[in-house]
Amino acid sequence: MTGAIVLPAVRYYSRRIFMFSQLNPRQWLGRCLQLLMLTLVLPISAFAAQLFIPLPQSVNAEMHPEQQRLAEQIKARKTTKQFTAIRINLDALKQDQRLDLDLRGQPSSATRTSLTQRGENDFSWRGQLADQPGDAMLSVHGDAVEGTIRRGSQLFRIESMGAGVHALVEVDESQFPPDEPPSFKQKELQARPANQPLSRADATGGDLAVADSATLDSTLASIGPVTKVLVAYTGSVETAKGGAANTLAMIQLAVDETNASYQNSKVKTRLQLVHRVKVAYTEAGKSYDTIVSQLAGTADGNMDNLHTLRNIYGADVVVLIVNQTDYCGMADAIWATPTSAFAAVHYSCATGYYSFGHEIGHLQGARHNIAADSSTTPFSYGHGFQGPSWRTVMAYDCSPSCPRLPYWSNPDVKYGGVAMGNADQANNARVLGTTGPQVSTFRNPSGAIWRYTGTPCSGDSCPGWQKLDNNTRTVSVAAGGGGVLYQLHNDGRIWRYTGTPCSGISCPGWQLLDINTKTIAIAAEGSNLYQLHTDGRIWRYTGVPCSGGSCPGWQMLDNNSRTSSITAAGGRLYQLHNNGLIWRYTGTPCSGGSCPGWQLLDNNAKTKSIVASSGGLFQLHNDGWIWHHTGAPCSGGTCPGWQRLDNNPKTTAITAAGWSLFQLHNDGWIWRYTGTPCTGNSCPGWQRLDNNPKTTAIVSAIGGLYQLHNDGWIWRYTNVPCSGNYCPGWQRLDNNPQTRAIDAAGSDLFQVHGK
Repeated sequence: MTGAIVLPAVRYYSRRIFMFSQLNPRQWLGRCLQLLMLTLVLPISAFAAQLFIPLPQSVNAEMHPEQQRLAEQIKARKTTKQFTAIRINLDALKQDQRLDLDLRGQPSSATRTSLTQRGENDFSWRGQLADQPGDAMLSVHGDAVEGTIRRGSQLFRIESMGAGVHALVEVDESQFPPDEPPSFKQKELQARPANQPLSRADATGGDLAVADSATLDSTLASIGPVTKVLVAYTGSVETAKGGAANTLAMIQLAVDETNASYQNSKVKTRLQLVHRVKVAYTEAGKSYDTIVSQLAGTADGNMDNLHTLRNIYGADVVVLIVNQTDYCGMADAIWATPTSAFAAVHYSCATGYYSFGHEIGHLQGARHNIAADSSTTPFSYGHGFQGPSWRTVMAYDCSPSCPRLPYWSNPDVKYGGVAMGNADQANNARVLGTTGPQVSTFRNPSGAIWRYTGTPCSGDSCPGWQKLDNNTRTVSVAAGGGGVLYQLHNDGRIWRYTGTPCSGISCPGWQLLDINTKTIAIAAEGSNLYQLHTDGRIWRYTGVPCSGGSCPGWQMLDNNSRTSSITAAGGRLYQLHNNGLIWRYTGTPCSGGSCPGWQLLDNNAKTKSIVASSGGLFQLHNDGWIWHHTGAPCSGGTCPGWQRLDNNPKTTAITAAGWSLFQLHNDGWIWRYTGTPCTGNSCPGWQRLDNNPKTTAIVSAIGGLYQLHNDGWIWRYTNVPCSGNYCPGWQRLDNNPQTRAIDAAGSDLFQVHGK
């Protein structure tokens, strides 16, 4: 430590006090000894680096238009008390243990207590203030820094405005919107009792599950239950925050603050951020009730892809960050089940005001302070707490106002000498300790993979399945037909089935093809296998499996960060971008950073999903319209090569095999396309095959059409369509409540289990 502080002192004092060149050797040595003694008695804060570098007015005037827009937007907020444009000393943030903080003329300092490094310029910094109770928390993503500083009753925010310029904002906490809308009272009254077990559908999660993320911090695993969180955000939020980097840093900060609040309150559970994603959703003009309902809905055409992502990343809880200023947020339930573990939070309340942790707290069973919410369900002791001049995370505001601190009510924790709760009514920490083990298993899997052997159910006996694997890391499978099957693990590993089924608990029949933590999806067509990375890169398997830790058998086909999904069939590969553009691969792989081998087929922002078969390419819009590609690519800005097949807003999914096309409605109805396209608004070319509200997914292959119910039952279509409301054309193949996903190709049918 001495070497770290002496050298700057030598440079400083050599200029101001001594002229070493004028001293003889004995004098020079004496002066050095004096200087050494001086450094030993100086307080270490004298050498702390200054974190904030205020920008002069001349620089403020030179901000580019986007920075000026953000600055004016921040200044105009009701919660903004003071605004200063600054730069941040990122080098000091990475290296120094102690930092000086100039909080608008109020000198302070913070000593680092933790540094969580995710990448070179992707890390979180936490420090404790020296002069008053409080701490500083900063999340760095590239050159974007988002942070909060709690100094006693004062709250300061750091917000990125781009190109290294940041806003230091003193916050007026009395001006935040109300926590939740009045309608939340109904959810308070409907809270699940503490002793009520989960239903079978809830207990199995309703969807495919995964055990954990490859990014699981080992330090979390040793602390207590880890609740995995997927956070989505809207385009309006990204605009309000000034870009994706700022938004991602803000989301990380929200998770960091929540974990710090747990630590402050002796709560062992922790949050783990498993994924962040932008969604094509417009919240303007919608109430929080509508937003949360559409977030939780699995088949209403709004953000339905989040449920797939939830399964891929094994997220126990899903939070949507919105730009809806009426309230700070809303949870779908108090003491949630896997099907109600959803919440929406206003971006400006998410950090500093701790609404992110507040709404997740509701999902964990925590309630507001007893004066605002007298209910004793699910826990009589499960309320927030108001202190003399402060309140805990779950408590409503005092009159006239009291700051919300990053603490959960707990009678065993004191703030300023005052207990932060009581044993009878206000012990949210105990609630979180009780519910954490269950909430953190909303998405725990078995990972078993099964192949259908041809024998349908007889009564309750369904013997026609053979187990191929039992790995808890399994996220998804991709069938290629002819017995070809691949699986993707949540650590990015890809495996190919070699033909040997399980024998007892031994499942040796898998060969490793890749090990890349960026892999989020795979697609198969015959022997062709493709993978999609989180950065949008697409790769094709060339046939060389892994050897040791080396997996050379992949060729890059594209590197576009907008890619959101891929599909392959009929010898073709297609990709969909998050702005609705659809591209077809023409056969030329990437060379260096150039990837020219793609032809644009459509550019419609409404496109929700694409499916392909040997009969062609189909797309589904977010308004339910279905289109078939007729072969013509785009030319300039026009893309004429599409024919409309249907216009039903109930449509949530489509699947295709050969020349057959099917669609699933949000009421469970299944329809087959009969060949007649739309004429104007009339789309008569559909025949109803089923009307069961339990249906959650359909898949098709040359061998047939299959559906999965929310109770795990699997059915095969026997080619008898509905007659009126009677739909007899289905044969049951399995009845296992653990089934979470199915896939088919050729004559093969596979299922993946969840819990």
